Amino acid sequence: MLKKENYNSKIEVYYSNELDYTQLNKGLTKKVVESFKKSNEILKNDDLELVKSENELDNKKKLRQVFKLEINNKSYYVKRLFKKRFRYLFNFNSFKKLFKGGIRSFRTLKKLEAIGISVAKPIFAVVYRRGTFIFDSLLVTEEVKSISIYNYLRQTEKITFQMRKEMILKLAKFWAKLFNNSFLFKDAHLDNFLLNFKEGSFNIVLVDVDAISFNPKFLPSSRIEIKTLARFGASVIEALVDTGIPMINKREIATFYQEFFNRYYRKVDPKEYLAKVNKAIIEKLIDRDKRDLINKAEFLDYQNQI
Repeated sequence: MLKKENYNSKIEVYYSNELDYTQLNKGLTKKVVESFKKSNEILKNDDLELVKSENELDNKKKLRQVFKLEINNKSYYVKRLFKKRFRYLFNFNSFKKLFKGGIRSFRTLKKLEAIGISVAKPIFAVVYRRGTFIFDSLLVTEEVKSISIYNYLRQTEKITFQMRKEMILKLAKFWAKLFNNSFLFKDAHLDNFLLNFKEGSFNIVLVDVDAISFNPKFLPSSRIEIKTLARFGASVIEALVDTGIPMINKREIATFYQEFFNRYYRKVDPKEYLAKVNKAIIEKLIDRDKRDLINKAEFLDYQNQI
């Protein structure tokens, strides 16, 4: 559960139930709330920098923005989720986001943190009521000194064998832990996973959790999990080709799935499971008009899957 404090009649601040409202950084809270108080403009200040903006494909309206905020020698990220219009009430997934927005992301981060997955620390969320059934929301997290796996691959001239193996093992542990705790990650790609280096080692950290959802174990989810892994697998193949990094080989795939199945809660036939994932990866690449990438990933055993 989260605690709620009314900033005024139209603005609510949500924060962790482990804290008292007096423990929140009032300077940070006021700076964030006041900066985004108006729906169509941002209070200009030198501490706030736009780092990412996403639009809806159909009408170019802003869907969300991410800002970096510097205050008192500390860095934070502010994710702004824009208001939803009435037509969204007829779409279930958008209906959920309509009322949750930044609050949903805050709760997801706390749940992932509780099961041992490294995430950007959430500080608070803000909800602005712009009208009946119309809300904007913000999520504020601490900065994580890190680099995405995609950018690391793109910027590093040569990835060592040991580094590749460590990334593969950590990703396998991540997926097993996620599925074991009834979570799905429906749009995972290497930009979502950050490498946080510390004392000669590294952790994989999640920041963007908008595409992570809870799927109760009493619902049939094995097929969904396979499709989730397939989407990730297809995006990894695309990223490796794009960055010029050598493709994953069969030995590395074996390393991933050995670690994954050692930790996975379902009792499945590994060969059958892997065949289903590979078949789904091929279908996903074909859907994305990336058929030429299939033969570059020898582990897919293309002829045996179609």
